[in-house]
Amino acid sequence: MSPPTVKRVVDLSHELYDEMPTYPGARAVETEVIHTHEHDGYQITALHITTHHGTHVDAPIHFSTGRRTTLSEIPVADLVGEAVILRVPRGPDEAIDAALLDQALADHGEDLPERPIVLLNTGFHDRHGDDAELYGMHHPYVTEDGASWLVEHGARVVGLDSSGFERHGAPIPEASVAHNTLLGAGVVLIEELVRLEQVDFQRPLVVIAPLPVRNADGAPARVLALEMR
Repeated sequence: MSPPTVKRVVDLSHELYDEMPTYPGARAVETEVIHTHEHDGYQITALHITTHHGTHVDAPIHFSTGRRTTLSEIPVADLVGEAVILRVPRGPDEAIDAALLDQALADHGEDLPERPIVLLNTGFHDRHGDDAELYGMHHPYVTEDGASWLVEHGARVVGLDSSGFERHGAPIPEASVAHNTLLGAGVVLIEELVRLEQVDFQRPLVVIAPLPVRNADGAPARVLALEMR
């Protein structure tokens, strides 16, 4: 029997670039070429970012959940595995709750694998870059019962294609119901995924590769969905 090979790769990550949309109040991404071919014979670019710019991973220590697991303490094996993409179409300020997730799983037509990577496709990633206020302040969000549903279904990673899991404007940390429920259960989060609709094959193998920032609360990540054959 031939070993499995990669048939197709879909990149689920946003590029990092100057003036890209960021969460309201966050510092801007900045790039600066500090060595050039003309002056130095080589090129090097300085990158000024936070651990939560662009497509990024949230480690449990990111919120006051009682867990203090840092990015360094997340087993690498937990960031690679079979994923399930649930279609949960949502518009500005619309919620992803347990009832919607139940319907999405029924529409998916297959049971969840053990300890799945669950990626939620709201379609809101299409708003990235068009209207920074809309994308950052009126994104879909996960309710407390929606977060509990994901924990009860054994998710080890949950990803979302909008700029945040919480209803924008909800008080932090007391009303951060999605982060506190999910991170408090040890679930790793990914925010700001893109191109989930291109994953039109079953049982994608997903590889999540955050920058290995020591003891961090999160980091920008490359997230790849692989079709195997």
